[in-house]
Amino acid sequence: MELKEQVLKDLEKCIKYDFLSEAAIEKINKIIIEELEEDKKPRLNPDDLERELDSSCESGICPVR
Repeated sequence: MELKEQVLKDLEKCIKYDFLSEAAIEKINKIIIEELEEDKKPRLNPDDLERELDSSCESGICPVR
């Protein structure tokens, strides 16, 4: 079993049997939110960048530099 799956399984047990304090639940929620936001961070895609082309590259075929 993968570590992430084991942690989720243990967490579900803690929630089921009410072993978590309010403070612990808040910390867990904060960690989950940070993980989700990390996944949503935009990744830089080279195709999205505007590039300045000199006159030798305007046709779309650029010489090797």
